Amino acid sequence: MSSPVISVKVYDLAGPCRTVPRQKFSFTEIDLRDVINDSTEPYFFIPFLTGYGGWVLDKNNNPTLNTPEMIKALKFMSDLRDKYKIIPTECDYDIADVLFKEKKAAMMINGDWSWASYGAAGINYGLAMLPLNTETGLYAKPMVAPKGFSINKNVDDAKLEKVKLLLRY
Repeated sequence: MSSPVISVKVYDLAGPCRTVPRQKFSFTEIDLRDVINDSTEPYFFIPFLTGYGGWVLDKNNNPTLNTPEMIKALKFMSDLRDKYKIIPTECDYDIADVLFKEKKAAMMINGDWSWASYGAAGINYGLAMLPLNTETGLYAKPMVAPKGFSINKNVDDAKLEKVKLLLRY
């Protein structure tokens, strides 16, 4: 894998530190045999679509449901579940999360909201970039959902500095 990446609302591979390999791996070579993923939520599917060069909308904002990239990504995901039996049938977020926390999966594609619960579960986890698709030469990319904050204009100056300090943290 490439160097670790930490980002807000971006999916990362998280895995127990002792099992996360340091070399790059691909998702077309079925190197994901120890990775669990929510296969019911489209948001978790996006990295596989982008690894094939696709996106959910075209340049005219039309859905890309029938593109070659979408078809390849959907076939790959169905093969992970049906052909290779890597992802359990109907593996939703809760199932994937429990399998990872019970150490029945070495890695999970997830985001920053999950890290505290992994620590609380006693998992010494690490983060890594999403995998490379060796068929296309493209790294998987997430769909990003940035966070934003606003400060009420009525916050007095003494509290404002503390609020800014907290937000910078």
